[in-house]
Amino acid sequence: MVNDLLDLSKVEAGKTEIRKTEFSLVTLFSGLKGLMRPLQVLSGTDLIFGATDELPILNTDMGKIEQILRNLISNALKFTDKGHVHVSATSLGEDKISITVQDTGIGISPENLDKIFEEFTQIDSPLQRRHKGTGLGLPLVRKLAVLLGGEVQVASQVGIGSVFTVTLPRVFTPTNPSKGEFDFETSLDPTRDPILVIEDNRRTISQYKEFLLGTSFQVIPARSVSDAKQLLTKFRPVAIIQDILLTGEPLSWPFLIETRKDPSLRNIPIIVVTAADEEKKAFNLGASAFGRKPLERKWLIDWLSLLVKPAGVKALIIDDEEVSRYLLRNLLSETRYNVVEAATAEEGICLAVAIKPDVIFLDLPMTEKAETPFYLSAASP
Repeated sequence: MVNDLLDLSKVEAGKTEIRKTEFSLVTLFSGLKGLMRPLQVLSGTDLIFGATDELPILNTDMGKIEQILRNLISNALKFTDKGHVHVSATSLGEDKISITVQDTGIGISPENLDKIFEEFTQIDSPLQRRHKGTGLGLPLVRKLAVLLGGEVQVASQVGIGSVFTVTLPRVFTPTNPSKGEFDFETSLDPTRDPILVIEDNRRTISQYKEFLLGTSFQVIPARSVSDAKQLLTKFRPVAIIQDILLTGEPLSWPFLIETRKDPSLRNIPIIVVTAADEEKKAFNLGASAFGRKPLERKWLIDWLSLLVKPAGVKALIIDDEEVSRYLLRNLLSETRYNVVEAATAEEGICLAVAIKPDVIFLDLPMTEKAETPFYLSAASP
């Protein structure tokens, strides 16, 4: 219920982000089959998906269409005691697609067809009393469909079943394309620490936002280096997350170099997160940390906590034995030490340069053959 309420409030406030991607209905239906299987097995009703091989590719928000269909299929399965639920799609010319969820369930009387799209409204019936719900699923379905430029229609007969039809444009077009996707002035939350994220992929930016949800950090996105430079004139982030591979731009190493040379910015931690295998170069040019896509939430939170608000004493463990690192990490877990680990001497050198630890726990006879032993590299200027 909380999730549905949050989604509804976001749609109503105009704060729902559209993540536009190209995908096929074959992919969408395949994912839904697996997702709805537990509910289908529980209900004992046949769930049938029609063929979609000949249908065109869509370019819209796959996640929101999946959310619409999840709600419709879930309702159909709950209110169908026997028979089937059939999901199908047809193309309406070149511009639109129609997706239908048809069931052989209890049906809806004509006087209740409009009520089912009202929030917190449920139609009384024996099956409804058996399957308690929130009354938010169908209102959310309609609002998401409208958000994507489409509509939802329903036809039903009591005792025979219902047919919900979602009509959507094949390609999503914003209603106001001239308006900027990001409004810095209204998006900056003064109660949270801003993280400047230089990333051109909307899905990845959304992932960062999800990762930092519930933390003291907030994402301020920049989809190009020029956007990032402009934003840096308006606020000072506590950290920067930078992808070096941006569409339509050369590698963004110069931004990292310039930031490190700027006296007003050089102390801001920069985390390079990219698909490229450029760890050595990133650290050599001044990166504070390096991560490869896809990123894990824990890794990001740990690094931000370490770089932005280091607590206690920073300790670096360098040991090629995972068991040894585990034992030492546990020994230090209840102390003031904030622990970072490295499995190789080379990685240890990079981390030592990046975080400047207060203490290093080093296993000298490691199995790897480094070109320069760690203790010699660390001792050099």
